[in-house]
Order: sequence, then structure tokens, then C-alpha cells
Amino acid sequence: MKLALAVVACAAWVAATGCASLPVGGAAGELLQESLNEGEKFAVYVPPGEAPAGGWPCIVFLNGSGECGTDGRKQTTVGLMPAVWAASTRWPFVIVLPQKPTRESKWLDHKELMMACLNAAKEQWSIDEGRIYLTGLSQGGNGTWEIAAAYPGLFAAVAPVCGYVDPQMNANRWEGDGATIAEAVLITPVWAFHGACDDVVPAAQTRRMVAALDALAVEMPGPRKLRAVQVSKDDGTRSPLRITIYPDLDHGCWDRAYREAGLPEWFLRFGPAETGDRPTPKSLQ
Repeated sequence: MKLALAVVACAAWVAATGCASLPVGGAAGELLQESLNEGEKFAVYVPPGEAPAGGWPCIVFLNGSGECGTDGRKQTTVGLMPAVWAASTRWPFVIVLPQKPTRESKWLDHKELMMACLNAAKEQWSIDEGRIYLTGLSQGGNGTWEIAAAYPGLFAAVAPVCGYVDPQMNANRWEGDGATIAEAVLITPVWAFHGACDDVVPAAQTRRMVAALDALAVEMPGPRKLRAVQVSKDDGTRSPLRITIYPDLDHGCWDRAYREAGLPEWFLRFGPAETGDRPTPKSLQ
């Protein structure tokens, strides 16, 4: 079943932001609602025009707690899609937007749902298997770390926004699955974002994950050595590990992050995804 969501998403976004200039499809692309065989609803953004010869690059977006539910719509109103509507020509991607059903669960609990949505999109649209990317905010940022680790090599690059690994971690200790996740994500380029003033998820969560990746990368031989690069804007390089901390922003840093100069182009620098031979950590299976 398919239902055009552009007008619905527009109305919700306008109500939330007070801006009435949101494009509703056509030259800006099309936002559609899809359903899996079990009835779970998700959304797909399809850019305008014909797919490239190798298929469209694809981004999977994971929503935060405020957009959880089963309506298949709320996850399109916060985060990535408002940035796409604001500058659609910058985003030549099919974008798959599953919806986490409950606030209490983790995205890792719904990794099969995410994969089912991605696979359903691949059946309907021409998607480049080597250019599939993952991003999400808050709970979706946590999901970005953990799902990238659960499926090492699936994503050509990932961009967690105000994410976390261990919600009990604070600035003075490192506990939980962070090291395990860093080992599994090490083969994947990362650009991580956080607000320094975040009082919901401490920015230390992102700093420690990037530091863990950086430390592990030093031990890798040859061309797979990474270097953590702190950037406020895209520097035009193929930096596979980077972190942007916004000194003036709190938890809601996603509007700035998804409008960051060079983010879509940075994604496209990576692909096809490396398959590697890292096993999935048992804690993430």
C-alpha cells in the first residue's frame, strides 16, 4: 500500500516550525508511505529525475524518541527530512525512514524492522548496494552506532547525531559496550555530531566513541589507519573519522548537523562499503 505523504509531512513540518515554504514534491522529490507485509508503516523519499546508472545512493534515517510510534509519519518531520526539503538538490539519495514503535525500546531491538524497510525499498527502487548510509538522532544516534556494529560492512558511512552507547556513562568513566562497538564499527567511516551543552546525552558519549575509534585505528596497518579530525565545516577531504561539537548547542543539534556544509558530499565519498571479516559482537546479535 502506498500513500503520498508530501502534503501531510508539509503540514506537520509547517505546524512545528511556523515556516510555510516547505516543498511538497515535484521538483523537490516525493515522500511516500509504504507498508511491510505485517503492516508496519515506513516512509521513503525519492529524489526527482532518473536514477544514476548504478542506482541511487541510499540513506537510512533512524528517528529519536519523540517521533516513535506506528503512524509512519512523525519520523519524517524532525531531523533529516526538514533539511532535505530546505535544499533538496543537495540530497540525491533515496531516503528510507523506518519508525521505532516505542520510546522504551532501542533501535537495536528493531534492527530486523530496519532491514525489512531497507530491503523493501531496494525491491521497488534502483539503489546502489555499495552506497548505503546510516544516520539518526538521539535514540536514533544510539541506533546508528549499534546497528552499524551489528551489520559491519553494510553501510558505506555513518553519521550519528547526539548519539550514545552507554546511557550510564559520564565524562569520567567508560563502561558498557563502547569498546566492543568501536571494534565492529572501525571499518566504517564516521562523522559524529553533538552539542557541547547537551544535558540529555552528554557530549562525552560522542567524544569517547570517536576517541575509541581513533585509538583502535592507530593499531591498524597501512591504508586503513584513520585519524580523528575535529571539524566545524567540511574541509573537502576524504576524512573517514571526524567529529563536530557545536559549542553553543544543546541536545537539539540535529537541525545544524543535517544542514552542515558538505555532509551529503562526504557521504558520497565513501562506497562501496567494505565487507571486512569482523564478526558481529554477541551482545549485538
